[in-house]
Amino acid sequence: MLTEDVLQLLQCPLTGKKLSLATEGMVSRVNEAIATEHARDRTEQKVYKRIDGGLVTEDSAWLYPIREQIPTLVVEEAIDLSSI
Repeated sequence: MLTEDVLQLLQCPLTGKKLSLATEGMVSRVNEAIATEHARDRTEQKVYKRIDGGLVTEDSAWLYPIREQIPTLVVEEAIDLSSI
């Protein structure tokens, strides 16, 4: 799990703004969208792999997935929260 110290260092690779941990409810909603094939990434591709957690942008528009305790801070792999 990410410690508060590490979380303070992480930034959105696109905007450079702070990220926050996704709530359990948000993670559940994203995983439901993945299961029903409604989740899309920045390249508009379907997301197929479930997440264990996520880092959310300040505007709550995008979620960078955490899988197996590893955050993926790749712009193209951010999940669009507007469709979830």
